[in-house]
Amino acid sequence: MNNIPEELICKIHHYLKIPKNMTFQQLLTCYTNNKRLLMVFYTKDTTNETIENYMKDLHVLYNLCLKYNNYLSCGDSFGIEKYHYNTSIPLDSAIIDLLCTGCYLPYAESTFTHFDDDMYNDLKSMIRIYPDILKSTYGQLRCRYKLSPLDIACNNEYMPVYVIKYLIENGADMNYQYEINGFKIHVLHDIGNNNSMNYRYKNIKKIFTDKGFNMDNIKYERHR
Repeated sequence: MNNIPEELICKIHHYLKIPKNMTFQQLLTCYTNNKRLLMVFYTKDTTNETIENYMKDLHVLYNLCLKYNNYLSCGDSFGIEKYHYNTSIPLDSAIIDLLCTGCYLPYAESTFTHFDDDMYNDLKSMIRIYPDILKSTYGQLRCRYKLSPLDIACNNEYMPVYVIKYLIENGADMNYQYEINGFKIHVLHDIGNNNSMNYRYKNIKKIFTDKGFNMDNIKYERHR
């Protein structure tokens, strides 16, 4: 039944992959479209392993979004309608939720209170399946806006520093600057002003510099 060249099917599959800034609804649509692709071009006895594995990854990502759902879920403070979701929320919210775990700062929304090895594995899965999630600027803390996952992890005193190292090793932008009261700021300058994070700050700064970051190259422009 399938007379379409495999190369063309792969191009269609690539077109149907997760776009940047994907929402929860787009994730569901992406899964459905790839499933239809298999149904149209393959039979029960033939399949495309690449597409099947990709669909499995999408299912994993879907479940992770439901697990870290503090931004996604819609309901009152008593948990009523807990499983009604705002499907227009970007998938990025899941990694922000995870990295806010244990953080006591205002606007640090998280589903869980303690970070553990299972959550670390979940983080790895998110990044493996959707690498662009590290480019998110969905994070927010008191007076701070457009934080990346790396910024959230650095600001969260209860996030292990090995997580920060992992984020950087997997492509997190060390040069990114978020907003604080209308001004741009680099996370090392921000947390460096917090005396309570002095020891942690030194460890984080060492991770940055070991990966080639130079604080002398930081330049600021006022946000407009």
